[in-house]
Amino acid sequence: MEQVIKVFMAVFSIIMLSMIGLGVISSMITIHEAVTFKSDVIKEIENSNYSETVITKCKEQAVSQGFELEVNVMQYDADNKYTMAEVIVKYNFTVPILSIEKEHQTSGYAR
Repeated sequence: MEQVIKVFMAVFSIIMLSMIGLGVISSMITIHEAVTFKSDVIKEIENSNYSETVITKCKEQAVSQGFELEVNVMQYDADNKYTMAEVIVKYNFTVPILSIEKEHQTSGYAR
């Protein structure tokens, strides 16, 4: 009888650790996707010369992928030659088995 309890506890522990590990890995994949998406958006904005239509399409794409995109275009000189955009991608970090759900963000600059 003692062996049954030990085996049950071992199997239960392995299953719980596996579920927690899968939740963390899933969250890490979401973080990687958000960072990759941010990099792609920065490249698109730079290549389009800060076009409003491209920024709008990027925002639509962000919504379809489950992210929230904020783009702040800034101009730094009187001739409007130096343009820069701050790109912020917000995403949800979740680990369901541990009931963790937080909103995080990653940011970068298009120059």
